[in-house]
Amino acid sequence: MDKSLTWVILFVLVDISLARDERFFSLFNVVKFKNEGCVGTGGEHGTCLTKSECASTGGTTIGNCASGFGLCCKSSISACGSTVTRNCTYITNPGYPGFQTGATSSCSYTFSRIVNDLCQIRLDFISTQMGVSDTGLCTDSITVTSPTRYSPPVVCGMLDGQHMYLETGQAGIAGMISFNYGAAGAAGALATTGTQRHKVKVTYYECSSPSRAPAFCTQYFTGIGGNFQSYAYGSMVMLHNQRYRTCFRRESGYCNTDFSATSLESFKLLDGGMAGKAKTMECTFAFVTVGLPAPTAAMICGERFDAEEGSNLNGIIRARAEPFYLDTFSLEPTMAEKGYDLTYRQSPCS
Repeated sequence: MDKSLTWVILFVLVDISLARDERFFSLFNVVKFKNEGCVGTGGEHGTCLTKSECASTGGTTIGNCASGFGLCCKSSISACGSTVTRNCTYITNPGYPGFQTGATSSCSYTFSRIVNDLCQIRLDFISTQMGVSDTGLCTDSITVTSPTRYSPPVVCGMLDGQHMYLETGQAGIAGMISFNYGAAGAAGALATTGTQRHKVKVTYYECSSPSRAPAFCTQYFTGIGGNFQSYAYGSMVMLHNQRYRTCFRRESGYCNTDFSATSLESFKLLDGGMAGKAKTMECTFAFVTVGLPAPTAAMICGERFDAEEGSNLNGIIRARAEPFYLDTFSLEPTMAEKGYDLTYRQSPCS
C-alpha cells in the first residue's frame, strides 16, 4: 500500500590483511526497505519505519521488521476532530482502554486520501461497545459517511470482531466516521453511561489491491468457510434501519457457497410471528436474501433459516453464481429480534 522507502546507512569496519600489514577500511553500506505493513507483538498492526520516523509521527514501537533494520510502528489517534493520514491507524476513544466519559458527546474523524488511486477503506471493530435498546434502537451510534452516494448503515451495540467497508470515491476526503454518545442509560439500554468505548483499525486499499472488496459490499469474507453475524449480534438485538450486502470471494476450485445457521437458535428475525419456524413469504420488518440466482424463497425470516415456508428445522441455502452475497434488511422491528449468526461453506466444482 505504502510505496515509500526508508534508507538506512550502516557503518561497516572491514579487516583486510595484505602480507604482514593490517589495514582497516571504513565503508558505507546503504540498506533500504519498504514502509509496508507489519505485525507487532500482541498481533497489532503497524508500518515498518525507522526509530526517528516512528517518533516523528507520534507512533508507538510494537516490534521489529525488515530483518531488524526497521521498527514496526503503530499509529493511534484519539483526539476528536483528528485526520487519519497513515495506513493501519487505530482510532480509540480518549482514555482507551478505559470507557468513554460524559453522558452526551460526539467525536468525528476524517479519512485523508493518502494515495491517488484509493478505492476503499476497511474498518475493523477491535473492541467497540455502544449503547443499544433491547428493541434494537441505537442509544449511541457509529455513523460512517462515504463521499459516494452509498454509505454503510448506522450501527451500535457490541461490535467486537466485526468489520465494515467504505467506498472512498476518487476525489476530496476519503470519508468520515463519527461516534455519537447520547441518551445512553435510557430505559431498556443494554450499554449504559460509562461502559461505552471504541477501538477501530483503519486499513486503506488501492483500486488494484487484491484485498479490495467488490464495489458496495459492506462486509467481505475470504476463505472456503467461516461464520458471520448481523451487526450487534453480541447484544442479542437486530438493529433498526439496516440495509447492506455481505459478500464472499469465490476461492479457486470452488463453485458454490452454502449458507446455514451456526446453531439451532442463531437465526431470529421474527417479523410478526413464525415462532420456531422459517418464514419465506411476506417478510416485512427484517429479513435476509441470498444472492442470485434466487433460491426457492428469496426472503428469509422467522426463527429458522431455511428456504421452505414453515420449516421447523434450519436448512442449507446454496448460492450458485457469482458474486456470492447475502443481503440484510430491517426497518423498525416491533419484536425482540436478535439477528443472526450464519455459517458459509464453499463447495468444490464438480
